[in-house]
Amino acid sequence: MSRKSDICWIRRQILWEHSKAQRDHILQWLGTDKDRITSFMEVYFDPDLIIRQRAAYVLGRLGKAHQKMLQPHYPSILMEFNQDVHSSRIRNPLRLFETVDIPLSIEMPLMEHCFDFVQNPRWQDAIRAFAITVLGRLVKTYPELQREFLLILEAQILDSAPSFRSRAEKMIHRLRQDLPPL
Repeated sequence: MSRKSDICWIRRQILWEHSKAQRDHILQWLGTDKDRITSFMEVYFDPDLIIRQRAAYVLGRLGKAHQKMLQPHYPSILMEFNQDVHSSRIRNPLRLFETVDIPLSIEMPLMEHCFDFVQNPRWQDAIRAFAITVLGRLVKTYPELQREFLLILEAQILDSAPSFRSRAEKMIHRLRQDLPPL
């Protein structure tokens, strides 16, 4: 297939149905084919809002097997965190960042976004919960940020939804174990 036909196929499949089965069908077709992943990322940034939202559902599950092919797109994905986009365009990339190796070049901007997501209750609970996991991975190498993260979680946990509270409690427990005493 040519790149143009790959893009057309992906768009048709995304518009066909929004379901877990369809997402898995697209993921299976993508496999680890670099050209197909490149075509998918072109569709991911499509101007059509429905396509963008549904493509985010697929992106969230691409994961470790595809990270080398996705890394060049991480800065563009992060740029959307600064825009008014559908929550799926934040939630699903965060799901991806929970599992992939995060390049040093995007570590700090990603951490800044995640700190905002965790602290700001205007964000959906799923976004805030995924941000906890991403931050938990990122702050491992920054002890000074571990303490700050712990304090933020402790402050946020009281008025939070069960999904957020569950992840926050687990992260608080882990951070307390990892941090040296003052």
